Amino acid sequence: MKELWLPLTDTIEFQQHAELITVKKDETFYYESGIILVDDGLVSCTGANNLHLIGTDGMLFNVKSLTFRAWKNTCIWYLPMPLLRRMGDRKEVCNLILWSKQQQSIWRECILSKENVKSAILNTLIELFIKRGRERFYLVLDELCNEMAYYSKEMIHTACLNLSEENAIYFSRRNNKITFSATAFAQYIDRQVCATYTTSIKKYQIYVD
Repeated sequence: MKELWLPLTDTIEFQQHAELITVKKDETFYYESGIILVDDGLVSCTGANNLHLIGTDGMLFNVKSLTFRAWKNTCIWYLPMPLLRRMGDRKEVCNLILWSKQQQSIWRECILSKENVKSAILNTLIELFIKRGRERFYLVLDELCNEMAYYSKEMIHTACLNLSEENAIYFSRRNNKITFSATAFAQYIDRQVCATYTTSIKKYQIYVD
């Protein structure tokens, strides 16, 4: 969603009041309000109902009461509430704020709207990503099946092939090896979200609380 906020970087208000911050790998950061824009790097946070959100280049988050972790050296823009109020009459800012406030429900819908087995695979891989603490990891199909005993191996195999075609994961037909990249997954979700919401978001107008 970089196209939503990139034009704002040329404005005087943005240049005077937005904060460009560098966060080192494995550091955490927290803000009570405002929006962050990931300029370069990879971050994650846990939202309502233990929903794990992952952000990479160009993605944005409403930071209210969320603690973020940087998975690599990361540069972010922090937009405090006074800046958002000051620029609130701009259509781009209204869209950006609306987008950020819908962030968690958008992510949840994009993941859970998949077929059950595909949703289960995505949720399982995200949980393994958080648990293992590695931006990229590998596992074979049998390992994933052990994590998802409710589904048959054939169902999981077919779903992995479909998710690989969608570039959510990489699945090797030759050795049934699954590669999960948090960066690639975040980009995949961002594409899904953009395809669904970029047009509809412009139908609404929101005011900063």
